[in-house]
Order: sequence, then structure tokens, then C-alpha cells
Amino acid sequence: MSTAPVFKIVPGLQSYAWGKKGSSSLAAQLGSRSIPDFEIDDEKPYAEVCPYLLCSRVVLDGQTIHYPCFYIIPEGRAD
Repeated sequence: MSTAPVFKIVPGLQSYAWGKKGSSSLAAQLGSRSIPDFEIDDEKPYAEVCPYLLCSRVVLDGQTIHYPCFYIIPEGRAD
């Protein structure tokens, strides 16, 4: 029995004018804890954490795979 690969979802951050700036934004604080190499820019407004595939990165075996708007189906599955 083979096991399906495990994909790590790295969320993205959306920046809109209505977001809170810098470290006063909860989205930026969460991003700094969950996005590798992310640094908060105190002049930039951060509006939301984006955990869905449209704006996130998918990482497999340390390699980033970008497939926006594309469903990733593990090998051996036909659905």
C-alpha cells in the first residue's frame, strides 16, 4: 500500500488599502509566524491571510509548486 504525498500549504497575504499597516495588522503577525522568510513592512497595509490555493504556495519535498486555480490530485486517485 502506497501513501499519498503530503503537501504543505504556505499561505499568502493580501495587501489592500483598507488593511492595517505593519505589525498592527493581525494578518501580518500571522504571516510572520507561518510564511518562511516573511518580514513585516511597517509602511504596507496587510488585509488578510490567504490559505487557499489561489494565492498560496504548495510545497512538496522542499520545492515550491505554483498551481493557482489548479486542483492537485495525489497520484493514484482519479477524482
